[in-house]
Amino acid sequence: MGAAQTQDELGALLAVEFEASTRELFYAFELLAKNRGITCPFRSPSQLGARIGDSLDVLQGAGWEFRPKVRVVRGNKRHAFIRNFEGKE
Repeated sequence: MGAAQTQDELGALLAVEFEASTRELFYAFELLAKNRGITCPFRSPSQLGARIGDSLDVLQGAGWEFRPKVRVVRGNKRHAFIRNFEGKE
């Protein structure tokens, strides 16, 4: 999973971007659920992928941009998730 953040000259966060396959994102959700002692709401990477596809309006409403299949690495499709904070308080 690749990640980057952008800050202004005062160090305020302007944007966060990460790129991951659905499988990597699924494993991250599983780990987070395990660390918090809750059940992961997704049973497989394909279920998570379907949920992301069904929830694009929700993601956009929360300020996230989703770019599917930005790259293929060793046969795994990687997707970009971008959150811009500019103009938000």
